[in-house]
Amino acid sequence: MKIFRKVAISLAALMMVLGVSAGFQATEVAAAPSKTPQAAYKTYMTRYIYDRLARENNGKYNYLNLDKKGATELFVKYTENGKSVYKVYTYRVKDKKDKITLLGTFKNANSMSVKGTTLRVSRKVGTTTVTTYYKKSALKLLKQNEYEKRANGACYKNGKRISVKLYNEKVVAEEDEYANVFAGAKKVR
Repeated sequence: MKIFRKVAISLAALMMVLGVSAGFQATEVAAAPSKTPQAAYKTYMTRYIYDRLARENNGKYNYLNLDKKGATELFVKYTENGKSVYKVYTYRVKDKKDKITLLGTFKNANSMSVKGTTLRVSRKVGTTTVTTYYKKSALKLLKQNEYEKRANGACYKNGKRISVKLYNEKVVAEEDEYANVFAGAKKVR
């Protein structure tokens, strides 16, 4: 009985380690670099995304160049437990191998849009709508500003209370200036 328990605990620990490590660091995709980031992303999706997302969770993807220089980014959208999850990946070649790096995961997201080099993510946290603006810097998405609109009508920018008028000017009025990242997205197959 003790041996079974030790094996079960070891197996559970191994599963946790493998599950956690797969999402945090860059993943090597091929022995030699692909000719384009899109080719590397397709290989990555075939190995890591298709089976898990496509059949069960309505996975969609699109490519955009978020920082307007370097490689395009891969944007993936799928449903998990009835709520949307968005992921952003970037590509680079390191040590003559393709590297796909997860830049960010956004759970319970309502929308993801882009204007120029700014990524805008809107999501629900309880009854609060949180809209966050990001810029890409190297292998990170850097938070620029975060706006909140709470159920009681209170509005905040970066944790400091602001007027509803200012919130409407900065968040609501600018919404139409941003293009939906997933407009024209392809289904993950």
